[in-house]
Amino acid sequence: MSSQERGFQSASLVALQAALPGAMVSRHKDILTITSGLEMGKFFGGRMPTSLDGMSPKNPSLRAMAEIPVVPEIKANSIIAVQGDGDFRKGGDGVVTYQSAHVDYAQSEFIVRSYHTCLDNPATIEEVRRILHEHLEELR
Repeated sequence: MSSQERGFQSASLVALQAALPGAMVSRHKDILTITSGLEMGKFFGGRMPTSLDGMSPKNPSLRAMAEIPVVPEIKANSIIAVQGDGDFRKGGDGVVTYQSAHVDYAQSEFIVRSYHTCLDNPATIEEVRRILHEHLEELR
């Protein structure tokens, strides 16, 4: 790919990102009308939702999804980041607490001592590898 093509691709991505908020804002009244009288509408409080609203543990959509059980045939595994050396059950990763991340239905739970963004942590990578190999063995 030439530098000119890369520049065009980058400009297209920036334009898309710049256009998105405008499109969202133009739908503000529609979103508030649709959610009026619902728990979601109360949660928005008459304002346009933000990305932080989407991550809030009080978000009605997230709460509803959390109540949907995992299908018994699916084997869930948890990798939970926790900072520091103390009791992981009382800690968190700087964004999410352990108590919020923990789920009882997980087949395994691995605690990695890390900040929230732990995907490049060698311990995380090794745990994902272990899980994949375990599931591969079950298929044989």
